Amino acid sequence: MKKLFLSAVIVFGFAVSAYSAEQTITHVVLVWVNEGVSEEQITEVIDKTNVLSTIDAVQALKIGRPVPSDREIVDDSFTFAISVEFKNAADMQRYIVDQTHREYVQTVMTPVVKKFVVYDFQ
Repeated sequence: MKKLFLSAVIVFGFAVSAYSAEQTITHVVLVWVNEGVSEEQITEVIDKTNVLSTIDAVQALKIGRPVPSDREIVDDSFTFAISVEFKNAADMQRYIVDQTHREYVQTVMTPVVKKFVVYDFQ
């Protein structure tokens, strides 16, 4: 029985690794802006975020504001969110170091952002 279990774990482990390498990656960034940042500035930052879609590694880009909720389980405290889809982990790594992404972070995000949280998943 132990041999069967060990064999199943090994085979399953290899299958997951092979499958995961080709799964799309979703990169989600939740953003909170500094106090005093106006609605116009927020709209401008959101509009400028569209530049990320010009990066070759990006398959899809979505930007949006939180949906207000009275449910305690829902965190709607962020200012806006960015969701980026990649073909695989290698494309996400190319995106992270891409000059367009780096310039966006430095010139658009850094001046207004108080906090951000990133979630990556397959």
